[in-house]
Amino acid sequence: MTKLEKKRKIALRKVYNQRTLEDWVIILYCIYKDHNITCGPFDLWLQVVNDASQLGETIRREIIRTKFPSEVNIYTQLARLFCRISAFIGRYVYDPHSIGNNDPIGKLLTKNPLDDYISGEEKYEKWLLLKYPGACPTCGNRPCICAAYRNIMENRENSEYDVFWRKNKSNFLTEKQKYHWTEDGFSQNTVKMYAANIDSWVDMFSEIYASGHIEVSLESVGFHFLEEVGEVSDGILCFDELYKYKKKLGIYSEKRINLHKIVISRAQQDPKFSKFLKEYQNDYISDKAHNLSEIALNFLLYINMTHVKEELVDVFSWMCAILNKIKATSRHWNPQGRSQSLSDALHQRYQLNDGSVGCSYCNNAICSSKCLISSTARKNIENRTKKLDHHFFS
Repeated sequence: MTKLEKKRKIALRKVYNQRTLEDWVIILYCIYKDHNITCGPFDLWLQVVNDASQLGETIRREIIRTKFPSEVNIYTQLARLFCRISAFIGRYVYDPHSIGNNDPIGKLLTKNPLDDYISGEEKYEKWLLLKYPGACPTCGNRPCICAAYRNIMENRENSEYDVFWRKNKSNFLTEKQKYHWTEDGFSQNTVKMYAANIDSWVDMFSEIYASGHIEVSLESVGFHFLEEVGEVSDGILCFDELYKYKKKLGIYSEKRINLHKIVISRAQQDPKFSKFLKEYQNDYISDKAHNLSEIALNFLLYINMTHVKEELVDVFSWMCAILNKIKATSRHWNPQGRSQSLSDALHQRYQLNDGSVGCSYCNNAICSSKCLISSTARKNIENRTKKLDHHFFS
């Protein structure tokens, strides 16, 4: 039994609302793993983009029609969307052996990111804590006060933000220190969050951002969510560009000096890359005539890897913002009602007739090989045929 299968077995033993974030990622990844085995990063993430656009459409249409979105539709789509994200993360973090040699990402996401003060194996929870250690990484506060300084926060390249951050960074560093690796291993706070159920992460983002989202519409939150999905797409494209460049290194060796300038320029733009810049410059001096392009390329890949992890985290944080915004709005419309949690939505979407978890179309714990054609593909073809019939024959 592989490590992935062992983790899945442990996750399935738990009651659905006690499953951790990692539990759900592994369970959902394994359901459709056989379908996605031949998919590359573009195929996997395009499914996320597709479902994210459908979610945006649902929010827009139903608010126009009813002034309040149908929670059932949105929760169902959020559950499916999280499944798509799990397919991407599961492949590159928990199942790197399934990755082909021509995959531009490869095993990069299993490597430790920049400023890894938590240490340990890579997982979605770790990336979340590295960027959001219980506080907003932009203003450094909990709850977030970015809304009160909107002009400064939207123009963080200016000196005004540097002044603001110097005044507020102590709050963020205090929160961050709670998750630092200790001599005994993980800190108590890290262990607590790793063991927390998936709804605890939604609550954490509510504590950080709920006050700042009070005056923001659900549509605006949805727009920002789509922006973060696009940022991940941009990072995947960058991986592909660097991968293609790597294959041409032997042919276009005259571009080495240009690549060197790119590395220096990129590192100087962001202080957190300073230690890597120093390491790179030492390699450049000691090994100037040999493998310079390879050193520079690895440096750029490392930077982009950290960027993609941070954007994947932001995708989840804005999913939580959608959930928390619906919860806050539904209190106004239906004070006695109970809003669904993310674990509720996932359980309802992927619960089988016998109470276990699996594909709701074929009712199997591991989706069957024929299911994709018989359900998803057929449904899409039927919908598109109806649109064509209406357009040409009405």
